[in-house]
Amino acid sequence: SQARKGAKGGKASKGGGRRSERDKLLPEVKKLKSQGKSNRAIADLLNIGSATVSRWLK
Repeated sequence: SQARKGAKGGKASKGGGRRSERDKLLPEVKKLKSQGKSNRAIADLLNIGSATVSRWLK
């Protein structure tokens, strides 16, 4: 089968390999949100996507 490609040309992630990153960053995401930061600002500060921030805060 042909490997799926991500937006930047690499293999597309199915999301399973980033659990430890989420576990490390989620407390900081929640802290920044409680300080009134926007999802975009949080994403920029932590070098993650704003959609990721939104998904983690659901």
